[in-house]
Amino acid sequence: MTKELENLIQATLIDGKLEDYEKEALVKRAQKEGMDLVELEIYINAELQKRQMELREKNEALDAQYEKEKKEAIGPVCPRCGKQVPPLTLKCECGYEFTKGKVASSVKILTEKMEKIKASNVKDKNKKIKGTIYLLTLNSSFV
Repeated sequence: MTKELENLIQATLIDGKLEDYEKEALVKRAQKEGMDLVELEIYINAELQKRQMELREKNEALDAQYEKEKKEAIGPVCPRCGKQVPPLTLKCECGYEFTKGKVASSVKILTEKMEKIKASNVKDKNKKIKGTIYLLTLNSSFV
């Protein structure tokens, strides 16, 4: 197969379909070059299947990324089992321990906020601590 015929095949398959007039042009060119038409058909079918498989893999990757982002928007997700975990959780039901990252940093943020409240002159410190915990659990940017 010449480079010109291969380029022509690639050009006709850009849209993932092979129209009748494109097929006629390919057959004409292949016959001119002395190429077996069965081999041409095998090559074209292989190229179409390859493109379809690439498109399917791309779509599956996009779907998986969308699902991951959808779960993470609701709350943190365990990287081992994929289950949702409550905010400020340090250990998942599957046994995975959150030792670094967002969940562990959330505990650090909560601890720092509680220390500031304890050191302040706020009258009802327990109420302020409860409110802070509540707000942190609602705000997914901390978790």
